Amino acid sequence: MNKNSTSATELTRNLKIAFWVVFPLMLMTLAAMHLWTMPAIRQYSLLDIFDLRTTGYSFNQARILLESLGPEGTAIYMGPQQVLDIFYPAFLTVSIILAMYILAPVHWGYRRNLLIFVPLPAMTLDYLENALIHLMLKLGPEGISEDMVAWASKSTVLKFQFYGVAVLVFALILAHWAWRKRRSNEL
Repeated sequence: MNKNSTSATELTRNLKIAFWVVFPLMLMTLAAMHLWTMPAIRQYSLLDIFDLRTTGYSFNQARILLESLGPEGTAIYMGPQQVLDIFYPAFLTVSIILAMYILAPVHWGYRRNLLIFVPLPAMTLDYLENALIHLMLKLGPEGISEDMVAWASKSTVLKFQFYGVAVLVFALILAHWAWRKRRSNEL
């Protein structure tokens, strides 16, 4: 075995270890949000939280949600929900990057390194969305502006679209990897 293949094998092994550390952290964070903080918020408002509205929301919808949360629901949203949502975008994005890189063929060369840029816009928009939601929660239904809500809503919609692109690219790489595996077993 030459030096390059040994270092590539070692890199892949280390990336797999990293994936199996980060991926469960992402799942645990997601589970905590879906099993703990989101149900706790729904005790105060039956409306979906801003983060889950794939098609966005209007100024009036934002005001209604903020009013229905009240101080208790707002405290949960600004507290544990947003704390978990500090970690979730990073864990999700790193999981996607590592999975794509591990499954992508080594012969792709530098193009394999470009995969890092596929989910980064989604993560950036997720953090922008989180900051704007935090500001809206802090200001309350009477303090928000139409522009603020429009920016937050656009960030939410674009976040989902870019994560969708990242998942699609991952699915294509996974299909290519499975095809290569099957083909190599037939030879």
